[in-house]
Amino acid sequence: MIRKILPSAVAMLLLAAPALGASARYPDLSVTPGRARSDVTVQQLCATDWSATERPISSAMRRDVLAEYNLTGNDDPRCKTDGSTKCQIDHLIARKLGGAETETNLWPQPLAAKWGMLAKDKLEDCMHARVCAKLASNGADAATQLLHLYQHDLTADWIAAYRNVIGDQTASCRSL
Repeated sequence: MIRKILPSAVAMLLLAAPALGASARYPDLSVTPGRARSDVTVQQLCATDWSATERPISSAMRRDVLAEYNLTGNDDPRCKTDGSTKCQIDHLIARKLGGAETETNLWPQPLAAKWGMLAKDKLEDCMHARVCAKLASNGADAATQLLHLYQHDLTADWIAAYRNVIGDQTASCRSL
């Protein structure tokens, strides 16, 4: 009897476990829906030197996020997809776009895959530059509207947002 139940129980656990998504390109939105800060303005986002304010994700947060995704670590075999060798814990909504420092905004993303963290970083840099350009040319209200659109696009489908904002992966950031 136990031999008949055990395989079914294991299968149910695997099906219920959060996945990394299609080829690990997307977070599991039930675990990582994305979260934006409500206490930051576009003026603050644009005035911050994000390369100088890098705050590493705490070990506890990293451990908790990996556990939510049932991964053993950054080198888990499921992170080795599309040419990537490991995962990095990444913000679904980047800090430079008002992303919160919460586990609901973090997910394990393949580092070097075609649609991995490096591509997403390129998109986030472009979005940030566009929001700041909009602030300079059209003011805070227009920049805030664009920021909210980009935050939504990142949580809905960041790869579609990449194609819409930048184009293909050989293209550079286009100005508005």
